[in-house]
Amino acid sequence: MKDNSSLESIWDGLLSGDADKVVSVYKRLDKDSRRNVYIHLKRMAEENGWNRLQKVAAQAAIKFIDKLERE
Repeated sequence: MKDNSSLESIWDGLLSGDADKVVSVYKRLDKDSRRNVYIHLKRMAEENGWNRLQKVAAQAAIKFIDKLERE
C-alpha cells in the first residue's frame, strides 16, 4: 500500500461500485495488500453481520477485481 493513501480513501474507492475506481485503487496496492483486501471483500460479501449495501458493494468490487485478474 502506498503511504500517501489513507485507509479510508482506499476503502471508499474499493466499495464505490464504480469499476474504474475499484480497479484504480486495487492496482495501486502491493501484492500482500491485494490479497488481504480480496479476502476481506469475500468476507463482507459472504458472511453475516454486514449490511446489505456493504455486501452489494463488496460483491461488485470482487466482480471488477476478478475481471481485472483474468485480463
